[in-house]
Amino acid sequence: MEALELLEAAPAPRGAVHLQFLALDMLRPVAGLQRTRRAAKSIRAEGTTLAGRLYALRLQLQLTALSADRSELDTLIAEARTLASRACAPTLAWTADWAVAVARAAADDSDEAVAQASAAAHALEQHGEPYTATRLLADLLPLLDSDVRARIAADIAGRLERMGAHASALEAART
Repeated sequence: MEALELLEAAPAPRGAVHLQFLALDMLRPVAGLQRTRRAAKSIRAEGTTLAGRLYALRLQLQLTALSADRSELDTLIAEARTLASRACAPTLAWTADWAVAVARAAADDSDEAVAQASAAAHALEQHGEPYTATRLLADLLPLLDSDVRARIAADIAGRLERMGAHASALEAART
């Protein structure tokens, strides 16, 4: 929470906007959706670099998918896929895949949602982002039907625990 407070109090960066979006992405599980959304809106992104746009979009995908705004989510997914391809940014494409999985889970297609989210998480993990990958799977848990959730929650909690992400592990185990 101290890191989040420092980030919120920090002056607007010059040319390093992507670092603020990246920090918010990492702090989102602690901060929650509403606080993260407020903090993201306060970042002045005019004239931002391509990296800034990539990280901003990656965070927007997560916030929008988890808040269930389907119309905005479809627009963001399309934008992310286009930008990921143009900018050679596969992590953005995998985050878009995860967002599609969240929408599927919200539409009661838990098995397909888990398959798609797991593929996206595996790609993120192979790309060097094991916490983000596992955290995105944990974020999916509350949207899954109880049988599917029970089948995968312990594994996700165990992964988070082995990484030292104790609070996230506890949250996943309780879901």
